[in-house]
Amino acid sequence: MAIHCPICNKSSDDIRFIGEFCEDCTIDRLKRKIPDSAEVYQCKSCERIRVGMDNFQLTKSALTAAIKTVLKAPDCDFKVVSYSKTDAVLRFKCTVEGSTVEFDKRIGLRIRKWMCRDCVRKVSGYYEALVQLRGDTFLVERMLKKMESYIERNNAFISKKERINSGYDLYISDKKLVSYFFSLYKLKPERSYTLYGMKKGKKLYRHIYSLRL
Repeated sequence: MAIHCPICNKSSDDIRFIGEFCEDCTIDRLKRKIPDSAEVYQCKSCERIRVGMDNFQLTKSALTAAIKTVLKAPDCDFKVVSYSKTDAVLRFKCTVEGSTVEFDKRIGLRIRKWMCRDCVRKVSGYYEALVQLRGDTFLVERMLKKMESYIERNNAFISKKERINSGYDLYISDKKLVSYFFSLYKLKPERSYTLYGMKKGKKLYRHIYSLRL
């Protein structure tokens, strides 16, 4: 025997029911519980967006993760299917009384501009490692391009690059990343260290790598 939705009077002969309500009214109820907008922080310098404690280039997956930190939808999962500077369309998949319903909802995006830690450090000339490349001009230039590409791909930066007669001095933000780079290419530069500060009682050192090619 057909049942009728207590909200819109649609019949179960014409539409799927979720519990006592038709699917359309169930979706309408869910949509009303979901906020109409979300706040996202975007760096005004590099334009990456903040996701928890990290920053990522603006993509659908990164925006999905950012919105999930501020938009709560109980018993629902969602992903961004499209976005603009002012809004985003989210595709929801929700479980209601043991049944799954899917729908899209457009929400507004409130973009908050701020400056991420990396850009603050870059502006201030921050660096943890000094890499000194010396030797044959062709080999030095080739190694320079490899290092610049590697640093950029791994979300670090070169705060300063100085041309020296026989090579370059590179001031790089992440000393661990520099160490990984040399390990990756099986290079063995000379290493030294210099103390540059203290943090919570711990000595902080800058690493100096000298590589002759």
